[in-house]
Amino acid sequence: MAKFVILNFEDDDQGQTPNSTVPAVMRKSSTGAVAVPGHVTGSARSTVEGVAAKARAKETFFRKNVVHHYSGIDLIRRDAAGTLGRNDVAQVRADVAAARKVYIILHGAPDVTEHGFTNAQTHIGWRELSSLALLLFPERSDPYRISLVMCYGARTDNFRLNHLGAMSPGDLKTSFAYKFFRALCNFRKLSLTACTGAVSTQGSDGTNEVETEEWVSATLDVIDYQKDKPTRDLRKDDLDWVKQAYIRSGTGSLADWNALRDAFYTDRTKVPKGYYETEIKKYIAHTQHLYDDLQAAKSQAAQMHGGLSNRSKYGRILYDYSQGGVLTIVNKYGDPMNPVAGQNYLLYRGPLL
Repeated sequence: MAKFVILNFEDDDQGQTPNSTVPAVMRKSSTGAVAVPGHVTGSARSTVEGVAAKARAKETFFRKNVVHHYSGIDLIRRDAAGTLGRNDVAQVRADVAAARKVYIILHGAPDVTEHGFTNAQTHIGWRELSSLALLLFPERSDPYRISLVMCYGARTDNFRLNHLGAMSPGDLKTSFAYKFFRALCNFRKLSLTACTGAVSTQGSDGTNEVETEEWVSATLDVIDYQKDKPTRDLRKDDLDWVKQAYIRSGTGSLADWNALRDAFYTDRTKVPKGYYETEIKKYIAHTQHLYDDLQAAKSQAAQMHGGLSNRSKYGRILYDYSQGGVLTIVNKYGDPMNPVAGQNYLLYRGPLL
């Protein structure tokens, strides 16, 4: 029997999980469905279902697989408070030690590399996570295979860089995934995979799909736009003042103003005449037209990949330090848009960074 272990740090149930040190064992029912714990919600639920589906698909008549799910939030809080001992997690350690693969589920953001977060927006830093992992992963002769199921887990501080091709060692060492891996690899034999973009689990076979680099770039532009909302609000206030001046001065009515505004929105090439039209055009260029451009860029990014924002067998970085004390970092699936970066594209090989 092969065992797969899921450590779920996404679902913060505020202490409602009955006992985080006892696994939820997911077995196939007579209908082929997987019994996922009821408190597992959102994207974590699809990930858990996907892991269970993959495990079941690999079963044979002679070998049955089992998936154990643990809620990790309580564990990491108790570890940080110094109230979690080895005896408390004896069952977790036994399951992890026997696991063929361990999945760590955590939310991530494209421009943050120091911490992930839960559904409740609680931050979990790589230091806290690695401290707990050293407790939960007993030493063993066989290397651990860890899958960090975390959106943007392999993304670096230089988050706008294309992460499928050549990257400098200085960039590679800044991702959440590498920092977590680096904190463990001197004490445990392991390899770890992490994703460069947002990751989702699709279909009944548990296929993972990762955001394309082009879509990540377009998404980052949208994030910048959203962060600039205070500036847009000020521009709107300024334009409201201009509108009132337009009406009070007798230049035109509210209906005239709205028609003028709509004309500039519809026709980007329209040349403004005078102060009022200049202010309208300036506002629309920095708000509505900019937003439209960002949406068009996302559409173009999808068109580059056959209309897809996420792809299977894409954007997965492998970190390995289990062979002779040499660090190897590989892009498993390469870059379909760059023939130079093929499958198992070597990003780095050498001493630890």
